[in-house]
Amino acid sequence: MQYARLKIYLKHNKKPDYLIQNVDLYSFYDRDDLFNSEQFLPYLDDTIIKNVTARYIGKFTFPEYYFPLFKYNNHLHLVKEGLFCYLNVGKRASNKLYKGFSGITTGWNKDVEQLERNNPNGLTRDVKSDLLLLFDDYLAFCRSKAIKVIFVFQPVLCEELPYEKNAAEIMNILKQYAAKYDIPYMDYSNDSLGYDRKYFVDYAHLNARGAELFSLEFARDLKNLIKPVVR
Repeated sequence: MQYARLKIYLKHNKKPDYLIQNVDLYSFYDRDDLFNSEQFLPYLDDTIIKNVTARYIGKFTFPEYYFPLFKYNNHLHLVKEGLFCYLNVGKRASNKLYKGFSGITTGWNKDVEQLERNNPNGLTRDVKSDLLLLFDDYLAFCRSKAIKVIFVFQPVLCEELPYEKNAAEIMNILKQYAAKYDIPYMDYSNDSLGYDRKYFVDYAHLNARGAELFSLEFARDLKNLIKPVVR
């Protein structure tokens, strides 16, 4: 999905000099369903979107691809919101994103505790071979376009890595890719933020305050890797 996003971006924008790539223990795991499928509705005529969504359970149907407005059937709330935004009247867009970001202000996710009860001996994350090949192709594509990739492994709660039984295997795979493509690897998996639950909503996701603090830390460190590009 992210590879597709990059290709779509390059269709409509200038090539970036740098690409900050988040990596984590889920990097080579793929879900079966199409997450938040509504986000793709306005773009189903794009060949890249059509190809990348077709492989998921719950994929869009022939009428949704080829009959105008049929895709908004049973999505009248999106039609209403779109009209209000277009006319600049009434309630504006419901999501609260700022430049693509929305901090999580809710408390600790209790689902994590249920997950622990169901898996008291820890979890092993799938490493799918087809995603390894796709990730390699993605990095090779970036290199062919002279896009400098930087890996960042964001802070996780200190209990996360011991609970994930093959965490070391996945992190080693990431390091191998970093070495293969000469990619800087900014590893914050043992950052001090990870020792205080108040900065997290679950093991792997920072809340708004945690994200703010980490962003400041990351920006300072990133300055040492980003070099001004003379055009």
